[in-house]
Amino acid sequence: MASYSTRLFAVVLLFIVALSACGGEQATSTPVGTSFDAPTATRSGFGETNSQATSAVLSEPTVEATAVVLSEPTVEATAVVLGDESGSTTSDGALQPVVIEGLETFTHPQGLFSIDVPQNWSLADNSNPEEAILVWSDPSQNGALIVDIFEEESSYSGEELVDILRTFLTDSFSEEPDFSIEEPVAQDDGSQLIVWGYTALASNAIEAPLLGNSFIEQRGNKVSILTALLPEDQFDALERDTEAILNSYTINADATLGDGTASDDTTAPVAEDLPETIIGVGEAYQIGAVEVVVNGSEEREGSEFFQPEEGNRFYLVDVSVTNISAEQTVVSSLL
Repeated sequence: MASYSTRLFAVVLLFIVALSACGGEQATSTPVGTSFDAPTATRSGFGETNSQATSAVLSEPTVEATAVVLSEPTVEATAVVLGDESGSTTSDGALQPVVIEGLETFTHPQGLFSIDVPQNWSLADNSNPEEAILVWSDPSQNGALIVDIFEEESSYSGEELVDILRTFLTDSFSEEPDFSIEEPVAQDDGSQLIVWGYTALASNAIEAPLLGNSFIEQRGNKVSILTALLPEDQFDALERDTEAILNSYTINADATLGDGTASDDTTAPVAEDLPETIIGVGEAYQIGAVEVVVNGSEEREGSEFFQPEEGNRFYLVDVSVTNISAEQTVVSSLL
């Protein structure tokens, strides 16, 4: 299996989830995840080809993990002390709870997959021409959902898929404190589940055992890994919602991965009455808790692949974005 272990994934996805402590400063030190070279998947019960879905069930840790079961690790894990719903802290500190507010269906622009995701979670699209890599994180930055899909014309056996996933997890996290990885569990739909975890360090020296459930499967020429990553002590509270998310995941084996971008269409409709704000070079403009300064702009001719439509021009704009608040802020840009 050496050939599979060296393949992994062409581009490294650096997934950093900053753990946030209740009643304290924003966490800045230890990431919830490290380098993700390969896709990660948490879902059992994918369709044969396109979009059939069966049910995944979360359960307490057990050595006898059964098919279509998302389970906690059987190895001993360090406990995390959580605060109550009011966000108060204990003497040992506490993590902010992961919050899941209402689910809405996300469909990949190229039709690769669809999944129900929390409305209040933010999306980071790290896709490239060879791989679709999408990461959702909750407002506290303590929980994450990761979908990674790449194309492979070779048909892998269940054992080979397990080797790909196990090697990825070991290479990525074996240096983390208390790293553990369980034996794979074959699911009824043909996917393979691996439960894994390690202890991250949040701000105020709070130790945070993290639990990952990763499912790997192949549908046609699509290899998918779907992963849910949560603080272990919040597992029970999030069980029902997480099951709903995982069971909504469907893969379209007939879709084309393409260039990995969010859409083939580079234009976006703009309402004619949309208010217009002109910012001069060197000027600062405040949008909520964010201050934007335009440092300069440069006209570009485009390339053989991308040309401006008639009457339009390409400009490269250099801007500085500063969070002027005391709270963590998520910024998304769309040009």
